[in-house]
Amino acid sequence: MKAIKKFAIALLASMSLSSPLVAGSADFAGIYGGVTASMIGASIDGSHTSSSGNIIATNISVNRGTVGAVTPIAGIEAGFNLPLGDIFFLGVGGSLHTGTAKLAESDDSAHEAEITIEARDAETYYIQPSVSLFDNSAMYVKWGTRSIDIEAVGDVQTSQKGALNGDFYGAGMLTQFNSGIYVRAEASATTYDVFSVTGVGQSSTSTMSGEPTIASGTVAIGFKF
Repeated sequence: MKAIKKFAIALLASMSLSSPLVAGSADFAGIYGGVTASMIGASIDGSHTSSSGNIIATNISVNRGTVGAVTPIAGIEAGFNLPLGDIFFLGVGGSLHTGTAKLAESDDSAHEAEITIEARDAETYYIQPSVSLFDNSAMYVKWGTRSIDIEAVGDVQTSQKGALNGDFYGAGMLTQFNSGIYVRAEASATTYDVFSVTGVGQSSTSTMSGEPTIASGTVAIGFKF
């Protein structure tokens, strides 16, 4: 994650020193809103511990163990761009992604503790430093906070729901047409807090826990007012 941030900052810095650049930050100024489509994939660092304290599995399977499996989700976004100079501007905004995705799965050797962690309704709030490349395009980095609702389903003794918060980082390209319509492409990642589920399988004290990281690719289409 640190490497992604350093690369994005270095790329923005190099662009700011290169020439020629067309002053165009004012073209992006104002309120914007649109719809988004994303593909997400998760990785989990976690464990499933039995009632006696023995670790059954040191890694929780993700997406039914299919490497590279992804889940599509849709959403909406809105924000405001404020010019900070001829080519620099700052965006502040938020987004909501709806739908349900399988975040993690776990089981024991006896198949008596099959648990699925489902995630839904991701809310994101961010700041977005941007640099205008030409009159109608810009590059940006962004960071902020993202929260998701989660629920453990399957071999759990009681229904367990909660929320996870995480640090969100991203970078992307923005193209805006004279009509005000914009198209944005973005890559991002979110590292969430540790979650824990108690009462797994046949034991009220067995636990499943993990620390998920979710990567996503997003395309957005909207309008700058």
